[in-house]
Amino acid sequence: MFTLDQEYMNPEKNKIEIVERKGIGHPDTLADALAEELSRVYSQYCLDKYDAVLHHNLDKLYIGAGWNTNTFGSVTKIQPIKVVVNGRISDSCNGEKIDLENMFRNTIKEYLGTVLPHLNVKDDLDIIINSTQYTRVNHWFSPRTVDDVPDAKEAFANDTSVITTFYPYTICEILAVELERYFWTPNDKGYPVPNYKEIGQDIKVMVYRIDKEINVIVCMPVISTEITSREDYYAVVQDYQCRLNDIAKRICEGTSYSVSVIINASYDNDNRGTLYILSLGTSAECGEEGLVGRGNSSRGVISTYRPNSVEAPAGKNPRYHAGRVLSFMGNRLSKAIYDQVGIKNQIVMLTRNKYSLVPPYFMNISTEQPIDREIIEKVVQKEFIDLDYTREILKQRNLF
Repeated sequence: MFTLDQEYMNPEKNKIEIVERKGIGHPDTLADALAEELSRVYSQYCLDKYDAVLHHNLDKLYIGAGWNTNTFGSVTKIQPIKVVVNGRISDSCNGEKIDLENMFRNTIKEYLGTVLPHLNVKDDLDIIINSTQYTRVNHWFSPRTVDDVPDAKEAFANDTSVITTFYPYTICEILAVELERYFWTPNDKGYPVPNYKEIGQDIKVMVYRIDKEINVIVCMPVISTEITSREDYYAVVQDYQCRLNDIAKRICEGTSYSVSVIINASYDNDNRGTLYILSLGTSAECGEEGLVGRGNSSRGVISTYRPNSVEAPAGKNPRYHAGRVLSFMGNRLSKAIYDQVGIKNQIVMLTRNKYSLVPPYFMNISTEQPIDREIIEKVVQKEFIDLDYTREILKQRNLF
């Protein structure tokens, strides 16, 4: 079922550690989140109506290329932000059409309207549904009945892929996650709701550690319509820098680490007159672009000194796509091993096209200390093999 060794690579034992987190309004994070939410809404619709998830992959979603200009107290809107839904998706079953247009448009507007409260979903978005049903396999994306969806009965890996995960987080990873999460709170649907109207959502947190000294660089946009001068901008930045330093020190309390947080270092090269000011809260409003797979890992961070794969799970089919399914299940299993056994671990999984998905073709679990294999086997059986994973994936709101 799996191999077990004690080759766990603990980044905290390195002299240097670097961790990044892209915030909820970063174009890449928005692309990941929208692709994931569209897949989730569509999959739930299919389960409710057909008792099966129809074939789809929405992992090529694009967002960006809007154009707004701003100054203190005002904004000029020139070009709306584009959201282009690319990918292939079943648009019918049993001869009935599925209204993808309304489903997708409503979901995109609800999500972006929640995450970006300064955005007007009617005027500031240009939504293009570019999904197709093109395929060389007849009826793969237009099933006549559920019998044309073979994975509804038994799922096999759709591809040869490698997936990695780990648990628990290091102090640097915790700092990256918690400092960005300070700026929002999830609502009842799991969508992130910004906490502070004067702060934009396109935040990036970069944490770097040398020995026991941690420095955190935060890029945090200030909303142009909430300030009236350069002095206002400085005051907002200084206020939040004090807040984040307090949070960082609490996170590091009781450890041997020292920590310092700087927001918008040197006020974004103030000698050039450039300040990090946005009007809608995302740099997609001023020409920046985002694509699925360029944001955070499924663990919510970009952790440089961890084993990594290039798997981009967002928007992929939660029934048979190896990257989507095993990213979720691997994350769950790694955390369960730590919670139940108390051992730091990392997991690497390999699938082969058309071979078993659960369990994967190969799985290696590396732990920091020796552990009885039978103990790990019980956790793997309960939290991995026996899991009704598709419905569990759809319950989860992965905020990247």
